[in-house]
Amino acid sequence: MATIFCGGRIRSVVIWPLGGFTVCGVVERGDVLDEIWVAMAGPFMHIPQVAFWVAVYAFASGGDFSEFRKDVDLDVLEVVDKVGFLQVVAQQACILNAALFLFNLGVPCYPLDCGRCLAAILVSSGWSIHTTCWILSILSIFVGFCLSAWGFWVFIFIRSTGGIFMVIVACFILHFGQQLLACARRDNAVATLNHPLFDQPCYRVVHRAAMLRTENVFSPVANTGSDEPAELTIRRTRVTVV
Repeated sequence: MATIFCGGRIRSVVIWPLGGFTVCGVVERGDVLDEIWVAMAGPFMHIPQVAFWVAVYAFASGGDFSEFRKDVDLDVLEVVDKVGFLQVVAQQACILNAALFLFNLGVPCYPLDCGRCLAAILVSSGWSIHTTCWILSILSIFVGFCLSAWGFWVFIFIRSTGGIFMVIVACFILHFGQQLLACARRDNAVATLNHPLFDQPCYRVVHRAAMLRTENVFSPVANTGSDEPAELTIRRTRVTVV
């Protein structure tokens, strides 16, 4: 919805352990900050979902939140009635949506939405797209290794199967981080702009503007003095990059 509101288009949908994300972009208006709005729209959809499940839990429990907790013994599901089962589902759905919201907007790596926001902020602050690609690739790989180590620790020492899920998510983050790193190592603006993160018209507009500021041709021009020798001056000619 945010992409369509900004005049963009949705290219594809990628399914991964955290649900999925869309490969989309904003129209060619040169406003990279629109990417922040589009990236944040997804995680913020978890807020009305949290409110919905809180309302469902309140309805099922009669407004009593004293039994609302994060951990649930699965054996309880065998003895509770339909109302109790609805309470368990509602509280777990509420916690899951809150966790996804915090994870998506709190972990600065690609392909999470926080990584997209960070890329837009860095580029709009004057960092080059190639440097931004380096920063995000290093952050993504670092987060991937940390998350995988945490997952193994949770699985081995706490004996929680949630650790396996963390390792799977970490593998996906490492995979996307390696793709970003491969683009950054090419040291080629075209290769970087072809990556799904930066393959947006607004980033291409920023790249063209940067080229206009940096690529200048200097040509000597003779000064038309009467009796004095011609003095060579520098005339700066701007090159238009297409």
